[in-house]
Amino acid sequence: MASVTRSGTAGVSERAIEAVSTRDRTLLRDFLERDRLRAAYAICDLDQKEFGRTKWGVATEHGEPIAVVLEYGGLTPQPLFVMGDPEGAAAILRDVIKPRLVYLAADQTHLAAVGREYLVRRRGVPAETVDALSALGLSSICNVLAAIKVARHQHLGPDDAILTVATDGAAMYGTEIERIVARDFPGGFDAVAAGETFGAYLQAAAEDHVLEATRADRDRIFNLGYFTWVEQQGVPIEEFEARRQPAFWTTTREIVSRWDELIDEFNDRAAGRPT
Repeated sequence: MASVTRSGTAGVSERAIEAVSTRDRTLLRDFLERDRLRAAYAICDLDQKEFGRTKWGVATEHGEPIAVVLEYGGLTPQPLFVMGDPEGAAAILRDVIKPRLVYLAADQTHLAAVGREYLVRRRGVPAETVDALSALGLSSICNVLAAIKVARHQHLGPDDAILTVATDGAAMYGTEIERIVARDFPGGFDAVAAGETFGAYLQAAAEDHVLEATRADRDRIFNLGYFTWVEQQGVPIEEFEARRQPAFWTTTREIVSRWDELIDEFNDRAAGRPT
């Protein structure tokens, strides 16, 4: 049983997703025929002469199938087909199929599942930590990468910790992901691509662009906000300067919950939901 936890504006909910191996061709055919065009080759593999070379996994929620994964044996790398709910697909990849080197056939929604599977199985990152990464947007990822660089620059070890800020979420970057995948991974984002990306941007992260800031450096960095807040947003210069002091941020905590309420109200209106 794979239990997937995710968070949203309404709080945290847990999905009870069960991922198992299956040889039930009727169940598989019924699911694949929901999108016959995408699943054409997988449907052909249900034929008797091909079925013996296949390994299938299905994920269910409340008794209903929500995802299917097919691994075709006999070739190296092995073809892997993914269809359905991304969290269900991730559960199958993690608990049933456990692929190593594959040719992947999947849509954009399953790329994160492939990356998560690589981090868990090949890099030993705890599954709950990997699941949380899907909430990070580009600025948050930059902060995590910066924390890794600082840790290496300071020669920190397992008994040390660095705190950073997740400044944005992943939901706003759907079209950006599509653009980057088309540009950098025209052949698809499979386990090999996940390993190459990990090696290039995390494992090889060096101490370049790390600055131990003096007071003048910190002022210079702070002043970068002048264009955004004063010139673009029209914030009075006195209010902008007040942000240099810790007291400003301590006082701001008192109204953060109200900001969250206003953001939720705006999102409801933008989505046409009743408020």
